[in-house]
Order: sequence, then structure tokens, then C-alpha cells
Amino acid sequence: MREGNLLCMRKQTFAPTTTDSNHKWQPHGNLARGLQTTAINQLWVADITSIRLRQQFVFAAVVLDGRSRRVIGWTVEDNLGASLAIRRRE
Repeated sequence: MREGNLLCMRKQTFAPTTTDSNHKWQPHGNLARGLQTTAINQLWVADITSIRLRQQFVFAAVVLDGRSRRVIGWTVEDNLGASLAIRRRE
């Protein structure tokens, strides 16, 4: 291929769009920046991520204690609706 000056174009992998940046809400600053915790349960942090399975994508939401980094609650759903952030499993 190099001798024939041929290029191999890689196919881009599919990644679902999970963020709608064209909304009317203003972003909030990081309220925990510079916060010094002295005990557990003073700061909880959360994140939502997508997980690619063989047939579909699922979304996982997790809440962690900011000091001990232990899982407070979690859930997995096949859609990115409000119920994902509200439901909790321990």
C-alpha cells in the first residue's frame, strides 16, 4: 500500500450524543472547589456515563462520597431520562 501511495481510512466508531449544549440554562461553577472535608457525608459527587454493550448502550449513574470515595448509590438504565438520576440502588 505504501508503494502504491494508497491510504487506509479508518472508520470512526459510533459514540452516542448524550449532551445537549443548546439549552437555555446557565452552567454552575464548581461549588466544591477548595472545600476541605473533615468527615464523611460532607460532600457527595455524582457522574453519569454510557456503557456500550453488544446490542445497545446503557447509562450508569453513580453517587460517591467525596472523602471516603465509597459508593452511596448507583443505577443503570437504557435511557438518559430523569429517572436515571432519581432512582437509587445500594
